[in-house]
Amino acid sequence: MKNIPGSTMCRTTRFAVMVLLAAGLMSCAPHAGDAARAAYEVQERCGRITREWFNVFWGPKTQNNLSVFSYQNHYNAKLNRCFARILQPDANGATYWLFDVNENRSLGDVTTSGTELIHCDVNGKKCAGVKEWEAEVASTYMER
Repeated sequence: MKNIPGSTMCRTTRFAVMVLLAAGLMSCAPHAGDAARAAYEVQERCGRITREWFNVFWGPKTQNNLSVFSYQNHYNAKLNRCFARILQPDANGATYWLFDVNENRSLGDVTTSGTELIHCDVNGKKCAGVKEWEAEVASTYMER
């Protein structure tokens, strides 16, 4: 069975995967000593966890031997959270999603078709387009 967002993947399996991913990120509290090294390790762990999360819930899916989805991960130290921005381009537009990887929770999305805006919101707030969505995502979630 393909693991497509919204599919009826076995709840027990999904829960087990999320518990393991969350446990991996929660175990990354900074160690006494070199703060820069600890920060790098947390970011590295976020990258690993996001890659695993992405592969379980979004990929690998291909169309004409090209990936349908791509992602960018980011660890926000201020929020102590790991985020993923997912992109699904198509011939006429694109859809972007923002997820809290720790909770496997969507924080917003934006969809366009050509120059037309289909849908746009970030954390329950409507937005006017991709630029506004990106600005809100960058300033709130993807900051350093």
